[in-house]
Amino acid sequence: MLGFFRKRRRSGAGLFAFGTTMQYLSLGGTKGSFSVEKCVDLPQELPPSQGDLFADADTLEANLLRLKERLGGKWGPPVSVGIQAKDVLVRIVEMPRLEPEDLRDAFRFEFDKYFPFPAQEACFDIAPIDHPSAREGGDQVHAVVAACRLHPMELFLTAADRLGLEVEAVEPSMLSLFRCLQGPNLPPEEGNLYVMAGLHSSLLVVGYRDHGILFRNVAHGFQEKELEEGRLQAFAREVYSTANFSNSQFRNLPIRKIYLGGYGSRYGEVLREGIESMSGIPVTLVDPWDLWNVQRRPDPPLGWEVVLGLALRSQDRP
Repeated sequence: MLGFFRKRRRSGAGLFAFGTTMQYLSLGGTKGSFSVEKCVDLPQELPPSQGDLFADADTLEANLLRLKERLGGKWGPPVSVGIQAKDVLVRIVEMPRLEPEDLRDAFRFEFDKYFPFPAQEACFDIAPIDHPSAREGGDQVHAVVAACRLHPMELFLTAADRLGLEVEAVEPSMLSLFRCLQGPNLPPEEGNLYVMAGLHSSLLVVGYRDHGILFRNVAHGFQEKELEEGRLQAFAREVYSTANFSNSQFRNLPIRKIYLGGYGSRYGEVLREGIESMSGIPVTLVDPWDLWNVQRRPDPPLGWEVVLGLALRSQDRP
């Protein structure tokens, strides 16, 4: 089983299924000068009674074959696959300072304290992170743990293997989003809030240096052409409450800036000013294509943050 945080190769391609859509994107070039080689935004064909691509092997294979056809009948480089926020849980835990493999084995005995399903029914991985509460030289380490149910992931990996699709890694969409919106260089502030105002729901990640330390998935989507005042205020309150909660949890790490991307960024200054007014925190609109210097971007360019973050996984900072 692939781990979420395994050592990366230079895959350069991402695959992400969410809602009724499957996105694929592959990159060429090197850091500082990327170019989109192929990108596909493919509506999924699901039976009326099935709302999830990963629930049935035949449906999954049929949709992957349609994707392969759109790619010209052959797969590109190995892909990093994103998991929807609703299908994966991410926790920050404190563990004894151990080697990575020993850390994973040790956490298996702690798994039930953090997740609502047993470890033997899960695909999970753990990796040490920088954390504002860490004591230098201490015998404890903070780590991020991601876990999803094993059966859907086995279905996908079996189907991918049967169809010749090489999967390099699987990753929670929140981590891909964080990578995409943070960019290739660390921001000057240690504590920031990254917001993807999505089509069906939105993701919020509190970042400390180059690690996410707090993750939220909120039921606010931005499908309408016009942004109603009530929706703007409700979303701004979610962002504000997340920043406020983070400030109360990590008193030595105030949120200095909010970085905003996703479908909702098409509302531009209206959304930016609404969040800034509610939170009292400076808000910057992020264009990830410019941030990562990616040429030949899709048209329209919005809504690709997660799959772009997946494709950039092998190009991220060491």
